Amino acid sequence: MERMKVGIAIENHNYGEILARGLSIVSHNMTYYVLGHGNDSVEGMKLDVIISDLPQSRLEKLGVSKEPVIEMSHEEREDCIFLFDDSRTIVDRIIYFYYEKTGKLVEYRGNSNSRLLVFCGISGGGGVTSTALSVARMLETIYGSNCLYLNLCPVDDSKRYVEERNDGGILRLLYHLTRDDDFPVERFIDEDDGIFAFATGAMNKYAMEMDDISFGRLLRIVEEQGKYDYIIVDVGNYWSRSNLKILEPADCVILVSKDHRGGEFAYEKRVRAEIERYSGDDLLKVLNFVDEGEYYDGKTDWETPEDGDDEIILSKDDKAFITMGGRVRIDLKGNYGLEIATIAKKIIEVCNGSGNKGNSERETEGSQICVG
Repeated sequence: MERMKVGIAIENHNYGEILARGLSIVSHNMTYYVLGHGNDSVEGMKLDVIISDLPQSRLEKLGVSKEPVIEMSHEEREDCIFLFDDSRTIVDRIIYFYYEKTGKLVEYRGNSNSRLLVFCGISGGGGVTSTALSVARMLETIYGSNCLYLNLCPVDDSKRYVEERNDGGILRLLYHLTRDDDFPVERFIDEDDGIFAFATGAMNKYAMEMDDISFGRLLRIVEEQGKYDYIIVDVGNYWSRSNLKILEPADCVILVSKDHRGGEFAYEKRVRAEIERYSGDDLLKVLNFVDEGEYYDGKTDWETPEDGDDEIILSKDDKAFITMGGRVRIDLKGNYGLEIATIAKKIIEVCNGSGNKGNSERETEGSQICVG
């Protein structure tokens, strides 16, 4: 799709014009058409999607009743776009709902400062690495976001999924970061099927030596490149004081755990409490490898027994993991992909709503508005 055509059909036409201008500032490859009030510029034109708070009968009079419609609500609802949300969030939700309704993708590239995402667990075998890599690929697939992945686990399981082509190594990277000198960071980065990742080696035994000072320098170097929308750090369930400190500057922390309805050990409860303390309000909880038949069992939702917080469900789906050529390829085209897309959407909502980590709003060029 070269340019997405978005129709805005809301009761308050003047606010519609203001909204279109706001959205055009923060979006890329989108043209906005404010419908109604004598605007005949869209007559005979095929729009890709309509965002509207009007009833269907009004849309029929405007001649746009056959296009996919995303409801715009005056109240915050999960299935709608909130009329008075910030522009960046509205654009992200348009992209997501358009993908959900049509299965089509919108090419989007931002030029914002990178957002820091930390994926972690409280015990081994929770699927932290596979979830992190799946989310990275989905952020690139749906939103066009460039993601840079860094594994800080002593044993780097990401090599099962992402091919490593150079011999950068975490020890060499730490050497440059400790000296605080200028060095070509690209030498340490591989790219495989849309995912950029630091080449660390499967036996990543020096990863635990990445302290908060070195990590801060690494973030600064990546920021200066201006190439990546998200820096994804995978700490697994390897916890040290330095790893806990990495949670503090994160825009979103994603805690991935296995089904813990049977309870947790005292150690796991302590780790969970520490993660929640360092993460604050920017924490998402993912319950992984859920057997749908056992999980739902007549229920429509789930609350953790400890604190009542909702968790995002990631179903057990062995068919989504395909071993080919000695590597595991993750299929995101089925139900597993839809659930990963939900996590990606939630992450974007948390990042757009945090605003307290020093990240600037995204600014892009090339959008247009057409009003009556």
